[in-house]
Amino acid sequence: MAPPKNSLATAPLTEPLTPLQGHGLFFDRDKDGILTIPDTFWGLRAVGFTLLPSFVGAIILHGAFSFPTTKTGFPDPFLRIHVDRLHRAVHGSDSKTYSHKGDFDTDRFEDIFRDWTLPPHDSIGLFEIIYMVLGNSDICDLFGFLTAMFEWVGIWMLLWPPTGRLTKEEVKGVFDGSTFRDLAQKNSEKPPDYFFFLPCFLRLWFWLPLISYILNQFRLSFNQIVDANTFRTPEPIEMESIERPLESRDAEGYDTGEVRLGAEVRSGVPR
Repeated sequence: MAPPKNSLATAPLTEPLTPLQGHGLFFDRDKDGILTIPDTFWGLRAVGFTLLPSFVGAIILHGAFSFPTTKTGFPDPFLRIHVDRLHRAVHGSDSKTYSHKGDFDTDRFEDIFRDWTLPPHDSIGLFEIIYMVLGNSDICDLFGFLTAMFEWVGIWMLLWPPTGRLTKEEVKGVFDGSTFRDLAQKNSEKPPDYFFFLPCFLRLWFWLPLISYILNQFRLSFNQIVDANTFRTPEPIEMESIERPLESRDAEGYDTGEVRLGAEVRSGVPR
């Protein structure tokens, strides 16, 4: 497929492919130029997503991008995506790396790392991704904002970089589809996963260490709160009453007969 004449036209079924078309054709399992929900589901499974994320992701992607690519002007009941009109699915609040004809804008791509990452600007972390999506959001464009957040966070979770940062080469490979093909090739060489039907959050060996750590932190915090707020009954203080005459004698030492007994309480409190 070559780039379309304009953003409203349909891309001819000839070479060369635009990066956006290469991105979409990875999921076209039968190479008919039409993406169905099963195509996208198995494509997501091939790159490493588990069962539930693949199913949910396929539904969301087709629900969002099917109607813009339709050729009839009416919603497709099967939510199919036409790759030759995939450029019509370029949405707002994105990085503008894809043009409205599906071309790859190198300057816009470099702006992602130049504007939103720290030197040497060769990788991007999850929080930087979130800040970037927030910064790129357009006014009154909730759909574009949520779609961009879904795409970027989904890619970060898929690649799950050990350092917590996606390299520039990995991100560029996502835009042209080469990262997907590399992941699919790598996963095809792995032994079969007989527990593929279990999403990762249901696999105990994935979450057990994290759950144990969280519970332990809650226990320690609770103990500290209890220790800090425990009411301790004060020890009883012995009180001694001492009777003594107050002003019972005059200056010469004679008893005046006006003896008043006072009580001095020794309680440890300054008097």
